[in-house]
Amino acid sequence: MEKYEKKVGLKTVWMTIVRRWKIISLIFVPAVLITFLITQVFIPENYQSNATLLNDTNLTSASHDAIRSKIQNETILGKASQYLEANYSISLTSSNILNGLSFTPFNSSNAGIVKFSYSSKTKSLVKPVVESVSNVAVEELKASGYSNIKISLPANDPVPLGKRKQYLLIGLAASAILGLGIAFVDEIISDEVYDEEDVLLLGSPSYGLLVGKK
Repeated sequence: MEKYEKKVGLKTVWMTIVRRWKIISLIFVPAVLITFLITQVFIPENYQSNATLLNDTNLTSASHDAIRSKIQNETILGKASQYLEANYSISLTSSNILNGLSFTPFNSSNAGIVKFSYSSKTKSLVKPVVESVSNVAVEELKASGYSNIKISLPANDPVPLGKRKQYLLIGLAASAILGLGIAFVDEIISDEVYDEEDVLLLGSPSYGLLVGKK
């Protein structure tokens, strides 16, 4: 007699959920709790603030990069550090400011714009840093030949970058896959028949019986 082999299909998946829901729950629920604990407690959220500088005459890619280099230079960042200390009573070195700075790439359709941002785990820090850098940068850039540059959009309030939410969604998906996967493997290994169609695969006649509920 040929060995019976279970046909794997949507019915198998559905029966796995119906028959193995306890196994799925025992794996899924603790995994979700662990994921929530890790993402909400042990993974700090990052916050970001942005500012936009506008030059009245269009910039080229080279001049955009030159402005970015000047802003990242020790001269501007050092003065921004002093500005931050004097106006916000926040002590932050120029290297600390540089580590959190990022710039939007040059865009020919908005050729007069230089947009930068600062990100940090400390929510109260990001807006003052961006305000300090943008104010100092404008004064220094005007003195170095960019006389038409100004602050187009000042520093906005801090916004979360959403890393926690991303990790939480990934963790929830992984928990569901893990719970269902283990239950599915257990269902396949058990090699049990479901109905008369599975019995027919054994080469034996069969019939179904519908039993009414009381």
